[in-house]
Amino acid sequence: MNKTSKKEIERILCKSKTELAKAKSRIIALDRIINKIYEDNIEGKLSNERFSIMLANYETEQAELKPKIVELQLAVEETEVQNSGIEKFMNLVRRHIEIPELTTELVHEFIERVEVSQGEWLGGRKIPGKKRQKITIYYKYVGSVELPKSDK
Repeated sequence: MNKTSKKEIERILCKSKTELAKAKSRIIALDRIINKIYEDNIEGKLSNERFSIMLANYETEQAELKPKIVELQLAVEETEVQNSGIEKFMNLVRRHIEIPELTTELVHEFIERVEVSQGEWLGGRKIPGKKRQKITIYYKYVGSVELPKSDK
């Protein structure tokens, strides 16, 4: 779990940081371009009509980039928190490699909460032993973990 999750998280984090850097760089470049076309307009090198069209295009691009930057910053922060959570969970697991007995303290140390869904009868009829309930265990630092389906 740790190797797979860590690699995936690092890949996502790297991609998000790269996109964030590009978006921030483009905002700075657009500011310089806007200043330049403003100066060109003042000096008469650029007509008022052309200046207005170019300015509108650059400002639209900037307006689209700003929410993207906020979104990417949040994604980077969330990914870093997730990565930290995995590390904390793995440290917890390493401390308890061998568990001779499941104690209340151990359960509290590993598990944040357990959710039990409403029971459902298989086939819609009340037959003893044919009722199923979904149980979701939320572990500390990593949340719920989907385990592969068993053939049993």
